[in-house]
Amino acid sequence: MMGSFILENVEAGFIFELMFAINEFELEELTNKLETRLIDTKASWLKELFSLVYRTIFSKNNFTKLNNFATILLSNDEVLDSIRPYKKILDEKLWKDIDQHLLSPKRPV
Repeated sequence: MMGSFILENVEAGFIFELMFAINEFELEELTNKLETRLIDTKASWLKELFSLVYRTIFSKNNFTKLNNFATILLSNDEVLDSIRPYKKILDEKLWKDIDQHLLSPKRPV
C-alpha cells in the first residue's frame, strides 16, 4: 500500500524542494504531480522567486511543466517590460537565456 500526504497548507518552498528530492529517486509520476501542484496553487510564489526557479529547473531537464510555465510567463510582453529595468541585477545567465530564447521577436531589447 502506498502512503499519501496532504499538501494544502504546505509552503511552496517545501513543495519545490520535495519535488527535487523525489526527482532524485526517479519517481516521475509523483514529481509530475508536485509540478502540477506548484503551478496550479503556488504560481505567485513561482513568479516571485522566478530567478531561483528558473536556474533550478533548467539545471535539470526533468521538469517539463515548470519549463513550459516559465517560457509562457516570459513570453508575455507585460512581464518583459517589468523585467527589463532589472537587467543589470538579474543573473547574467538568466538574462542571456531570456534575451536569446524568450524575448518577443518583434520587440527590441
